[in-house]
Amino acid sequence: YCTLLKEIFSYALPIAVVGMILPFSKVVDSFIIIKTLSAYEENATGLYGLFSGVAITVVGLPVAVCYGIAAVAVPALSGSKGKSIKKNSVKTLLFTLAVSVPCAVLCAIFAPLIINILFRYLNNEEKAVSINLLRLASPCVVLLSVLQTTNGVLIGKGKPFAPVAGLSAGVIIKIVTEILTIGRPEINIYGAAVGAIACYFVADLVNLSWIFPIKVKRKSDEGSRVKVREYANYQ
Repeated sequence: YCTLLKEIFSYALPIAVVGMILPFSKVVDSFIIIKTLSAYEENATGLYGLFSGVAITVVGLPVAVCYGIAAVAVPALSGSKGKSIKKNSVKTLLFTLAVSVPCAVLCAIFAPLIINILFRYLNNEEKAVSINLLRLASPCVVLLSVLQTTNGVLIGKGKPFAPVAGLSAGVIIKIVTEILTIGRPEINIYGAAVGAIACYFVADLVNLSWIFPIKVKRKSDEGSRVKVREYANYQ
C-alpha cells in the first residue's frame, strides 16, 4: 500500500500544482495589469475586465473542447511502449492542431460577430477594444490547447513534473512581458494578450523539448566510431 500511495502522490502532486499555477497567475495578472494601467488610464479595471471577462472567455470555449484530447492522451500513452509512444504523441498533437487551428482562425475572422452576439450589452468603444483583444489573443486557442495536450502526453509518459517546469517558465515570461508592454500607453491593455501568447508559447516549447528531446551527436564520438570501423576493416 505504501508503494501504491507513493506512486499516486507522485502523480497527484504535480497535477495539483499545474492546476494551481494558472489561477495564481491570473491573480498576479489582475494586480499587475490594473496597477500598471492606472498610471495613465482612468478605466483600468474596465479594460482588464474586457481582457479577462470577454476575450479570454471566448478563447476558453474551443480550448475546453480540446481538453478532451488531453484527457484521452494520458491512458493512451501510459499503455504504450517504445516507438508507439512517440507515434501516439505525434497523432495526439496533430489531432489537437486539427481542431484548434480552425477555431483560432474563426475567432480572428469572426471576432466582431462573436462579440456582438455574446456581449451585446457592451457599448461601441468597449466592443471595439474587445474585438481587437480577441483577434490578438486568438493564437492562444492553439497554444493553450497544445499546452493541455502536451501536459497530458507528459503525464502519460511518466513525467508528471515536466508540465510544472514548462508552465512555471511560461508564467515568469508572461509577467515580465506584461510589465514591459502594458506600461507603454501606445500598447495599453493589448500587452496582456501579448503576455498570454508569450506564456503559452514558452510553456509549449519546454513541454515539447521533453516530449521530443533533441539528441546532439558529438564529433569526438563520431570520430572514434570511424576509427573503430577503419581498424576493424584493416584487421
